[in-house]
Amino acid sequence: MLIYRIFFFIILSNLKVLSQSYISDKDWQYHLNLSDINHLASFNNTIYCFGSLGLFSVDLYNNSINRNQDALDISDLSVSSTYSDSTYFILGTSSGNIEILFSDKKKTLSLSENKSHIKINSIFLHEENLYVATSSGLFNISLEQLFIKEKYMRFSENEEKSVVNDITVFNNKIYIISSNKVYFFDLINKNPMDFNFWSEINFNDDTPIGLYVWNNKIFFYSNNSIYDVNQEVIFSNLDIKIKNLKVSNTNIYMHYLNNDNKDMIGYLDNKTLNSIAISDKINNITDFIIIGNNLWLSDQNFGLLNLKDNISFTPSNSINSNFNEINSIDNTIYGFSNSNIFSYKEGASGWENVDLGSFSNITSVEVFNNKLFFSSMKGGLFNYTDNKVIDNLSENSLLQTLSNGDIYVGDLESKYNKLWMLNYGATNSLLSFDKEGNWLNYNLNYDQNIYPKKFEFLGNDIWISLDKNKGGGILVYNILNGETNPLNINNNKSISNSINDIKSDNYGNMWVASDEGLVYYPSSNFDDYSYIIPNDGNTYLFRGIKITSLEVDFANNIWIGSNNGLFVFNNKKNKLIYQFDENNSPLLSDSISSIESNEFGEIFVLSKLGLQSIKTSVLKPQQNLNQVKIYPNPLKLDIHDRLYFSDLNSESMIKITSLSGEVINEFTIEGGGFSWNLLSSRGKKIESGIFLIFIVSENGNEDLIGKILVI
Repeated sequence: MLIYRIFFFIILSNLKVLSQSYISDKDWQYHLNLSDINHLASFNNTIYCFGSLGLFSVDLYNNSINRNQDALDISDLSVSSTYSDSTYFILGTSSGNIEILFSDKKKTLSLSENKSHIKINSIFLHEENLYVATSSGLFNISLEQLFIKEKYMRFSENEEKSVVNDITVFNNKIYIISSNKVYFFDLINKNPMDFNFWSEINFNDDTPIGLYVWNNKIFFYSNNSIYDVNQEVIFSNLDIKIKNLKVSNTNIYMHYLNNDNKDMIGYLDNKTLNSIAISDKINNITDFIIIGNNLWLSDQNFGLLNLKDNISFTPSNSINSNFNEINSIDNTIYGFSNSNIFSYKEGASGWENVDLGSFSNITSVEVFNNKLFFSSMKGGLFNYTDNKVIDNLSENSLLQTLSNGDIYVGDLESKYNKLWMLNYGATNSLLSFDKEGNWLNYNLNYDQNIYPKKFEFLGNDIWISLDKNKGGGILVYNILNGETNPLNINNNKSISNSINDIKSDNYGNMWVASDEGLVYYPSSNFDDYSYIIPNDGNTYLFRGIKITSLEVDFANNIWIGSNNGLFVFNNKKNKLIYQFDENNSPLLSDSISSIESNEFGEIFVLSKLGLQSIKTSVLKPQQNLNQVKIYPNPLKLDIHDRLYFSDLNSESMIKITSLSGEVINEFTIEGGGFSWNLLSSRGKKIESGIFLIFIVSENGNEDLIGKILVI
């Protein structure tokens, strides 16, 4: 398998140069959870609110809110720690990346090697040395040249490798918290690589979790107490649990849990803890920050809150959960998590979030009989329109429970005036009911319980993928004759039993994503179900590559999600036309889990680091050419990088000429739209002038559909 992978990725090395001029970085959008804020920072009169997979900012001059890259131009959104002063804003991420912003410039450095996972826990700048506390030791980085000068992993004789949770430099000494212990190193010494030069500050049986400097003294705190450098207790309260301490010029502020396990904010006055009144609705504080006389805190339910003025800031129209699955119906995208929250986005509108109460772990969504239905891994079906749960006890229901009592419905499809579903773990797993509520089950000719995950309808056949942890493979069930054909490695009709996705294309071929690669079953081969491995003429593509998800756009391009990024394959031209990964595109993660699209030609890509979308210009085809749009017009070469076409037929031939009749370029277009990158057929960018746009019919007739002024 390794040989195939290496050869395949060598082929991809020049792909971006050839094809990605039609999709640029500006075509990507982020759809990230901005409610789970866990870290706050301030820089240049702006508060930055960092979640696990996104961020938003609040400008303190005008209270305006920006999100993600509009808030901060950074490459890695998984910010876990920050440091700021009057010059630098330094960010560390849970992926081990450091980004330094200063004077409209940016420097980046990765601490992770060979895809190792290093989380940055704390950052401190001392002179020209950047000290970074991580899950893999303490790094000393040159700020000016941005390279790793040294890495300290051992601070005592008994520890070979230490997690460092906090760092500060005070009075020419480095103080760290590592493995629930405090160590310090005197910078007068020459060799911090030698653990013998590090000294431990012992707090008897207590375990410090943080440190801070205030009034020119250093202090350490545990869950219940605060100590000075001489280990003297300056505050202790066994009835609370300290979460975090921060200081202003006049006060020490504390985030703590009280006896009732409720989040509280307070301040210390002569060793006495005074609580600050906050709303009872604030029950999940994640961080806080002091700016001037104002105390700001983040809460998972309310975003950012100015405690003094009681004003909250939360980006509108954002998702508020981390998706593990997305679905699409016509022009609406749905996102699900393991919670009882689902989110949806209709067309160009923003995201809406809906709480389904006790119904959770959604697997699919479908519209049937003008009603919206959801399926679940636990609760069966939910008729959202009528606010009604459908389970094994519902009237006429044929749903069956698992041994633990859960009703697992893996997929839904509205077809042939019925709502079809897959009842995971049942003896008769393929079920349906009609508009009158009449249920049917279908004999899949299997001798044991079946564990189906997804299905795809193609003609009179239903292709059903089975749980790869329960044997896997595919069943093809014919609705008319009731026959079932198994496709698996045992009968040589599948490349793998570990099936991750199935999708039919616009020509009636069935595509199958598996742990061992990508194959398709041509409609001409359905008699014996022999499959084909995509081949570009040089090699079998994706062989041995784990393919996780599939989508087909209106131009019949196959969008392919994998553990190695996102690919687009044109089966008609028999070639890869796009390849996106973390290094050559805004793609957040190479680990793709789901792909969906809407009628606007927007492709939604869910990875382990969140949801993104790509505007492709491949729109839903129109029946005629009465509404063809070509824009922008005029086209300004110093502003615009492409010319858009929309409302085309399913297949159109476009010719672009100069006023004198010189052919600039010609395209055969599938789908209802595309974008031209302003290059001639010889690869030269056009110059200013007037250009004519023609539609060429099958018999060669040319109809002028537009004139474009280029300036």
